[in-house]
Amino acid sequence: MTLWRRLPDDKPLADLLCALGIAERHCTPDSLADSAVDFSYTLCGPDDPSAHPNWRRFKEYAAYSSGRTWGVVSPLVRAFDSAEEIERIRIPMQPWEDMHTLGDRVCHVEVIPEIESRSLKYLAKFQHLRSLSLSLRTIDREDGVLTYPRLDTLALKGHWADHTALLNIVHAPNLRTLSLEVLQRGASSQMFAKHTSECLNAVST
Repeated sequence: MTLWRRLPDDKPLADLLCALGIAERHCTPDSLADSAVDFSYTLCGPDDPSAHPNWRRFKEYAAYSSGRTWGVVSPLVRAFDSAEEIERIRIPMQPWEDMHTLGDRVCHVEVIPEIESRSLKYLAKFQHLRSLSLSLRTIDREDGVLTYPRLDTLALKGHWADHTALLNIVHAPNLRTLSLEVLQRGASSQMFAKHTSECLNAVST
């Protein structure tokens, strides 16, 4: 079981779902032109994967993994409640209201699509969240201040205005590392300095 604890990613678990007849693997269209083939996974059979006769066997292995990419299909997320040692979650969907119930030890979350403002409050429910990676769209400041008491690493991708807007509503007293990827071309050095200053002011206030 030590091997399962040290998996570099969760693809072996997704492949295990296929081997047990719980899911099916499909080659994605974009990967056909590339040398590196990528796959997507979908459930087969009932909507509730926990009803599958091989689900218990899958849980025996999956419970030892500490990281997960929730992307097979959403019913799998709802049914999976046995991996108490999950620490890292990477999701290709919007966070949902009871997402924090996936595990008490979750401390790293990455959201792949551009996050909606209302979803930020769902992430704040993770009590032990230390690392957060987000792609931003328009941030609504009217959502109020969001507190992430243990967050020490924040990685953001988006436009300058979205970075500043988010940093103005996030209260993270233990933040130590801030990484900004800016999707904006043609800005002068003066504008770059101005936007950088605004972001730093937002963090320090």
